[in-house]
Amino acid sequence: MEELKLLSNLSSVWRSENPIIEADQFVLETDTKLFKLGDGIKNYNDLEYMELYPSFKEYTALLTQEGENAPVAMILKDSIKGLVWARTATGTYTLTKEGAFVDDKTIPIEDNYVDADYNVYKLERTSADVMTLTTYLAVDTETPADGVLNNRYIHIEIYK
Repeated sequence: MEELKLLSNLSSVWRSENPIIEADQFVLETDTKLFKLGDGIKNYNDLEYMELYPSFKEYTALLTQEGENAPVAMILKDSIKGLVWARTATGTYTLTKEGAFVDDKTIPIEDNYVDADYNVYKLERTSADVMTLTTYLAVDTETPADGVLNNRYIHIEIYK
């Protein structure tokens, strides 16, 4: 196992000296708190800054729904916080939070999904405040149906 190396200095010094940064060597700009990781080939000014934090927020859960109840979520990961599930009609469920679902930056993973039993799940952004999940039984994929969700995996990413 190799050790990572950390070098630090002011951003102006790094930019003016512009050295080739060794592979697996971290370089910290002490004034900006930004860092880069060397590859042993590129000069400092040609390396991209790295992010310490993900560039997106995400929600991952397993959903179960019975009768005329709202889905129950077993949350696996939630960096969005404050999301609320509701049943709005037969086979139609909403996930809401004011302003959470940014246009062109909200991505539902597996937004149109057919399971092994041929049940259909459609997840879409319907407004800045709402994601809508509609479920259909295999026997009738035109009419929304309750009781289809049984530990159904849901994953949404919202990019900055």
